[in-house]
Amino acid sequence: MMKTELKPVYILSGFLGSGKTTLLNKILKLEAFANTLVIVNEFGEVSLDHLLIETSSDTILELSNGCLCCSIRGELVDTLLKLDPAQFDRIIIETTGIADPLPIFQSLAFHPVLAQTYAPAEVLSVLDCMRGEDLILQNEEARRQLAIADVVILTKQDISKNVDDAKQIAQKYSPHAWIVNDINSLEPSDISQRIIKPNDLAHSHRSKFSSVLLETNQNLDIRTVAGLLHHLANALGENLLRIKGFVKIDTHPEKPLLVQVSGQVVHDFEIREFWTSPKHQTQLVVITKNTDANMIKTIFDAFMGNLAIDTPDRKAVMDNPLSIPGFEI
Repeated sequence: MMKTELKPVYILSGFLGSGKTTLLNKILKLEAFANTLVIVNEFGEVSLDHLLIETSSDTILELSNGCLCCSIRGELVDTLLKLDPAQFDRIIIETTGIADPLPIFQSLAFHPVLAQTYAPAEVLSVLDCMRGEDLILQNEEARRQLAIADVVILTKQDISKNVDDAKQIAQKYSPHAWIVNDINSLEPSDISQRIIKPNDLAHSHRSKFSSVLLETNQNLDIRTVAGLLHHLANALGENLLRIKGFVKIDTHPEKPLLVQVSGQVVHDFEIREFWTSPKHQTQLVVITKNTDANMIKTIFDAFMGNLAIDTPDRKAVMDNPLSIPGFEI
């Protein structure tokens, strides 16, 4: 029987662009999750998700570029060893969208020191109702995230017609999980008494997935931003997993524009009240699979006006009436 004084560690997983950070903000506003320490891990050259978490900065820890289930698992262990567990009631680890939660739990369960302080609790896995079936069929990582989940949380129900299909997918790949429609019904549960067994799964995603950082100091107009995002979505097709970032807009450079693309869906733009990133400039993280990073940079350079031989310029793309569907702010 586990000792109840052990601090539970929850894993928040879900594939890229599924809405983990949005969900985390909702969880942290619940009274039951007060005094929670958040550890954020992103896959990309720069981290942006921690800037979108609406809580005190001293309750958020950011882990460096890499994936928790393989290349930086040791950093997680070092971070936990340095913490004072008396300062919080529980930990939520928001993993990168390609992480397998099982090796993370192994790091907690089998470490001789950490196992005396922390206990693996529930795995919360986010399932995007809009793209759920495609993500599951195309990505083994998404299937693993569902397979180990204790709680499956359906997101984007308000903009999807596939909610019933998403529920069926969750039941198929995670038959023993609790499927949650209403985030307000979530409460910290008793510490799990599961037995975590070692496995030797290879994490081949390190070579399959790649991240590209796009940066510019230019003040951009909305039409250029929309054209760039839609053009990348069309050009990359199903190999595009996520684009997220902040854009410096010419009409209000003092307020960043949050842009997000999940798969081929360009979400409505959102104007933030102030910059939370140290750099007040455009930074976009593009995560893809099986894609040449140079192609992404070439498209970006064209839209920024940095011409290269045998590549279209921004005007050629922008003048194409089919290149930019409608967009909103």
